[in-house]
Amino acid sequence: MSSVGLSKTGRVTSITVETAAPGDQDLASIVGSLLDALVEADHTPDTDSILLMSDIDSFGLEMPMTPPPEPPVQTPGWRLVYRLLDIEKPLVVVVNTSAVDLGLALVLLSDTTVAAGSAVLGCRGLGNSISGVNEAAALLPLYVGPQRAKQIVLAGELVDGAQAGTLGLVNQVARDDEARNFGASIAELYAGQPRYAARATKRVVNRYIRWAADQVADISIAFDSLARAMEDGEALRGE
Repeated sequence: MSSVGLSKTGRVTSITVETAAPGDQDLASIVGSLLDALVEADHTPDTDSILLMSDIDSFGLEMPMTPPPEPPVQTPGWRLVYRLLDIEKPLVVVVNTSAVDLGLALVLLSDTTVAAGSAVLGCRGLGNSISGVNEAAALLPLYVGPQRAKQIVLAGELVDGAQAGTLGLVNQVARDDEARNFGASIAELYAGQPRYAARATKRVVNRYIRWAADQVADISIAFDSLARAMEDGEALRGE
């Protein structure tokens, strides 16, 4: 199972997510634990920003490929997307090792991301997963444009932290041993901003991101369900 820890320093609540081996858990358990921690931090009265230290590589952490009895209305990945858009307090994400597939979507939904120079970000390609890729694919055009977004997804393109900074996938790149402290300093800066103004401004920008998500979420879930039941699903199951 995934392990989520919370700690508080001043007006910043820090969340650390540690995932077990891919075979020991599924995507739903990670998403559930992470959402619980984010909601708790967002509702803590004397917290004004959130620092999330998470290295999520959703490869191998997808939901079982057996089609569910009923098609899902909302997958764990899309549930994470919409709940993140509802987090009011500024959210800073630090990526030390990896943010792949759904982990990349988490990066794109944060307010600021700091990546270590050697961190790996991107998508592993459609041959390895569907669910985690779809959420990232829906958001990528907002950051890198449609053509580059399709290349990252279709080619299974992975880049290091420095390249991610150049592409605009992350805001800041730091040395491996400085990424956490750099992220903490940004979270402290955000915590010192006027409380209501900071949260209202974030909500205005998130309305645009939510609009983009709304355009593709339902069809993404539908295509995912179809692919699991068709030849693509057989390939993903290794048959």
